[in-house]
Amino acid sequence: MISIVQSPKSHNHTLSHFNDEQVNKIVRSPIFQRKNFESLQKQQSEVQKNNDFSELVGNSTKVDLLPLKKLDVSKDCYAKKASNLLSGGNLDIRQKELIRQVNLGLQKTSPKKCSQGVGGGVYFLYGNSSQSHPIAVFKPMDEEAAQDEYVGADSQPLKRGMKAGTLAGEGALKEVAIYQIDQLHQGRFKVPVTTLVEICHPLWGSETKKIGSLQEYIFSEDTAEEFGYSKFSTNDIHRIGLLDLIIFNLDRHSGNLLAVATDDSDSDHLDLVPIDHSLSLPSSDQLSEAWFDAWLSYPQSREPFSQKDLELIESLDADSIIQQLHSKLPKLKLTSLETLKITISLLKESVKSKLTLYQIGQIMSRSSSLGQPSPLEKIVLQTNQKLSNNKTPNQCIKKHNYLKLFNPMFWSLLQNEIQIYIQNNFK
Repeated sequence: MISIVQSPKSHNHTLSHFNDEQVNKIVRSPIFQRKNFESLQKQQSEVQKNNDFSELVGNSTKVDLLPLKKLDVSKDCYAKKASNLLSGGNLDIRQKELIRQVNLGLQKTSPKKCSQGVGGGVYFLYGNSSQSHPIAVFKPMDEEAAQDEYVGADSQPLKRGMKAGTLAGEGALKEVAIYQIDQLHQGRFKVPVTTLVEICHPLWGSETKKIGSLQEYIFSEDTAEEFGYSKFSTNDIHRIGLLDLIIFNLDRHSGNLLAVATDDSDSDHLDLVPIDHSLSLPSSDQLSEAWFDAWLSYPQSREPFSQKDLELIESLDADSIIQQLHSKLPKLKLTSLETLKITISLLKESVKSKLTLYQIGQIMSRSSSLGQPSPLEKIVLQTNQKLSNNKTPNQCIKKHNYLKLFNPMFWSLLQNEIQIYIQNNFK
């Protein structure tokens, strides 16, 4: 159990030779879920001819199969064993159903790697033989892209992720965390079903088990990059934008927004489904790379929030969200949870002054000159400085106040700094 102070009341790929702007251009969604599945269907047919897997237990997030002996395809090779990798509670109904369908598919098909390069390893998983498209996307922790390696505070080697404040190997936890945040708000943001799994499969070697995120595959018309902004409603843009602000998305571009046909035959609008959230919730001392390219330039982002959006923002309880995330994902960094509380604090104060999605996005983002801190970075820096000034010498922070979550003074000072910034710049 993590104890958090209450919020104050309202008053394995190396890219070290690329610069920040080049990385921003290179890092794009590894999953382009297109309509054309002819090649995928052919691949599935091929693997079905060579694989026949035994029955699995279908109500758990751990798909744990014993390795094949010399690729023997007899059904006696597999153990019926499964366990839940999410801590602190049961799976929801949709997570259980996703795992059940994946288990059925693994009896006859192998995971199919669908991306290589800077995006890291991504695998399509298929259901029964009558389906021509995947039913799930699996992203193993050990195949997440990295820039370089360094030694952490506990003398353990760590690999920097593709964006500041992230580590390779934690992206799967972020994917699951964002789904959990969505579910805590009745699925308002339409994040596909996501959970944490461990899979053992001969594809990766006789003794290799891979842990990673498993996400529902969404059948879409295409990605948002193929359509003009007029195809998306203001409500949809605000829904995606609010999610990105809350999770401090480092990689929101039109390639990881799926455009899905609506049930309304009289409307030419498309629904947006957000995917690829591994690059989010960076450490709270590295808030330099917010990236909202998909919607920041859209005119809808300058429209006022609806009453429904305002009620959602008002209902956000950072402390409760953090408690539940820590319960289910105890390995998610505390500094990532600090970032979540910072963004929610900013969002709540901003809407009190009737700021738009665009204006809040500008506070969190660096300008065209990426070398200059964003307004939010300056706010956090000033808060840390004032916190240091209010401490005795042996309590002064050095580089980063690692335990912000447990320090009520920090959150009170942060709220005050946000209010001062808004008053000076938007009144």
